[in-house]
Amino acid sequence: MSRRGFTLAEVMVALLFVSIALFAYVALHLRILHSASTLQLRHSIRRKVDLHMGIFLGQARSGKLPAADGNYPLLIEDPNQEFITPYLVPAGDQPGNHYDGRKILQTQPDNPNIRHLTLQIDWTNQHGAQTYVVDTFHAPKDKGW
Repeated sequence: MSRRGFTLAEVMVALLFVSIALFAYVALHLRILHSASTLQLRHSIRRKVDLHMGIFLGQARSGKLPAADGNYPLLIEDPNQEFITPYLVPAGDQPGNHYDGRKILQTQPDNPNIRHLTLQIDWTNQHGAQTYVVDTFHAPKDKGW
């Protein structure tokens, strides 16, 4: 006499395996969505920092940097440019993002003609505190070249 069908134990084990696979798929999908939103936010910040670093370097080349070393707020008033001001939530960004941007000037002690230019943006969102920093050095062009 042959049996047809599955026992209750076989069905429960099969359901367990299908459930584990389904939950793993959902967890992976949520992780991908989270990574994509984080990447989009960091790309937006990077684009803004690159814009401001270009303006900062332009000020350095034209001799319009402040003479004193220190931290300066990162503010741009041109309405046609993207801008970062303290505690501003740009349109399209996730609610709860708070930005604080600053420019840092440091003269090198061993060579006062070389200045260390740093742009730093700190923000907080649902993922916690975040920081993005870009820095470079600037020296006036040697007139002999």
